[in-house]
Amino acid sequence: MRTIIRILIGLILVLALVLIGAFACIRNSLPKTSGRVKLAGLDGQLEIVRDKDGVPHIFAATDHDAFFAIGYVHRAAETAWPALSQESQSALTAYAAGVNAWLEEGHVLPVEFLILGVKPEPWTVYDSLVWSKMMSWDLGGNYDMELLRVKLAQALGPERAAQLLPAYPEDGTTILSQNELAPQTSDTLLDIDTQLQTLFHLRGLDVGSNNWVVSGKLTESGLPLLANDPHLGARIPSIWYLAEIQGENIHVIGITFPGLPILAAGHNEDIAWGVTNVGPDVQDLYVEQVNPKNLNQYKVNDKQNFVYADTKGNIGYYAPGRIPIRSKGQGLAPVPGWNDDYKWESWIPFDELPHAYNPEKGYIATANNKVISDEYPYFISAQWASPQRAQRISEMIEEMSSGSEKISVDDMAVIQADQHSAQIRELLPLLLQITPVDDRQKEALSYLQNWDGDTGKDSIATSIYQAWFRQLGPAVFEDDLRGDLYDDLAERVHETFLINIMTNENNVWCDNFLTTPSENCADIAQTALDRGLDDLEDRMGKNMSRWQWGNIHLTQYPHAPFSEVDALKRFFHREIANGGDKYTVNVAPPKYSNQENPYYQFHVPSYRQIVDLSAWNSSRFIHTTGQSGNVISPHYDDFIERHQAVEYLPMSFGRDHVTGDVLVMQPK
Repeated sequence: MRTIIRILIGLILVLALVLIGAFACIRNSLPKTSGRVKLAGLDGQLEIVRDKDGVPHIFAATDHDAFFAIGYVHRAAETAWPALSQESQSALTAYAAGVNAWLEEGHVLPVEFLILGVKPEPWTVYDSLVWSKMMSWDLGGNYDMELLRVKLAQALGPERAAQLLPAYPEDGTTILSQNELAPQTSDTLLDIDTQLQTLFHLRGLDVGSNNWVVSGKLTESGLPLLANDPHLGARIPSIWYLAEIQGENIHVIGITFPGLPILAAGHNEDIAWGVTNVGPDVQDLYVEQVNPKNLNQYKVNDKQNFVYADTKGNIGYYAPGRIPIRSKGQGLAPVPGWNDDYKWESWIPFDELPHAYNPEKGYIATANNKVISDEYPYFISAQWASPQRAQRISEMIEEMSSGSEKISVDDMAVIQADQHSAQIRELLPLLLQITPVDDRQKEALSYLQNWDGDTGKDSIATSIYQAWFRQLGPAVFEDDLRGDLYDDLAERVHETFLINIMTNENNVWCDNFLTTPSENCADIAQTALDRGLDDLEDRMGKNMSRWQWGNIHLTQYPHAPFSEVDALKRFFHREIANGGDKYTVNVAPPKYSNQENPYYQFHVPSYRQIVDLSAWNSSRFIHTTGQSGNVISPHYDDFIERHQAVEYLPMSFGRDHVTGDVLVMQPK
């Protein structure tokens, strides 16, 4: 017996030593944040100061060394190269050298590399270009709407299909008013969307963002305030990396994009900027006639809304980029590619792209809503976000600046945190018209009677409303859209269309032609409510007092690839209870097409910034998860709770305003 005990003790000691050694090895994969290193390829000495939140502040004497350093701290498309300017080529070259300098130092790699048994290849300038193109793909998302239009037209006919994807509301908020404007398909084609999503796991559908800029005449300081929160798919580690970069000719702070030596949003010493997705139609699908004897033969004949502010008090907006002018059509569905009827003739001239400068109303707000009024002479898109977020932002700005009131940095934060859903305000009256048929419906409707549309995570009314709204679409369309076709439409069901249906008591869409007797829209609303309450009971029990929205509405931060591995998911995956919905400024859309967890949130404000042009160091920023992709780092997930609570980090700008660990880099 003693022998067995000794053997067990010995095995435990050996296992403990192995675990300690493994942890020590993995811990060595954390970046060096202080001391001195000598590296080939530097022009001179530079400093990287990491503050308590892991944000690097790079201070170099030359731009080359600044780009080298950001590549070093990031560390972890050949035909496009000749088209780049010499300045861009130099920046990408220095950046790649910085990434490879870290790799060549022989650091222990993060645990993902150890588990998968892979070793990264040296980074090249072409890797940066390919990564930028993948981001462009992720922000696109127009091609799948073309395919959906074809599917709907085949199932319903062109006229009814057009009703499902209605035009932008006539009274919907546009970024620029008119007076602010400056001068038939095979199954193989229809399967393209599924194949592409399986291959890349990317989808532009949920892409959205908010930004707004307020002129000094509406602010407490007398100089502009600028806010931005681009919306992207949630992930861990975050797609963004906070950094300050100073060289000979540059001094910027904001969000960088690992893989590229650029800032997507932030400020320099003179101006601040933020971005949202314009959503232009810059993807067209062409049906080609392929030679069946030779499949290589066929018959022939990034766009963003930028808001801007500067230290002189100016504010502005521009939607730069190349938007096509088509010879025929608007690119809404696949077209023949074997002739020139649908070719792109040219681009909208730069000077005629949507833009504004110091508008009279004193602010500019964009939220992926329609950019221009109907009088604009060029076609930009038929796929705009609903106007509710933009309307809510505009309402809050005007309310905060009414009379003698002036807007502060704290006020801008209140707008970014807002979880009042304008969409609910439009549809809630339809739900409250239901006459309850049992005690359960009566109790559920009582939570909605005096509800103001606040979708905070403690709201019970939000759970009931969202469960009803999720079931409303299927109740209306289940007889018309079979199989996966409704799932394709589920995230795009336009509330304007549903309002139009539900306010017309005998609308043909409300009658399920598979059943008798015929139904009206009141019947459909009642059916959706019953189904929604059944769903909530299954998920949270029968006690409605426990139906808080945050119990089922959890923001997901998936890790690629280990969130898909049950044994590893608990270590790498993160989630947190949240409020909000698709139409709140603090956007938090549930994913209705996710059958297992339809209220989970996978799409987030990926970064928030508020820039004070009167005092750079009063500015704030934060992204979603943390500054490290290393699971054992304290900065792997230390932003998650603060981001959910809409808290910020100081946007410290300049060497005199930064303290922390200092890593000195010198040329070898």
